[in-house]
Amino acid sequence: MKKYGLPFAESSVAVALGIVGNLYEGAGELLYRGLTDYKTISNIPTSTMWEKMKPIVEGARKQYNFPSLWNKFEYLHNESKKREQRH
Repeated sequence: MKKYGLPFAESSVAVALGIVGNLYEGAGELLYRGLTDYKTISNIPTSTMWEKMKPIVEGARKQYNFPSLWNKFEYLHNESKKREQRH
């Protein structure tokens, strides 16, 4: 978190991270609930984005005591990795 100069809650960086995180969170939620299938959302770069945002997400989870922050984004990443390993 220190690396990114937090707190940056009101900055344009935070807004951008929120938009991206919420997009992936929503896709992960749809997959988790069975409202979409993996093939439909498989062309979004989930693993690349998760790896870039993971340190920020983990830091925010600790700093704000919010362990479920973007947990469906992480779920989507994990499902993506499972499928990559199968193929």
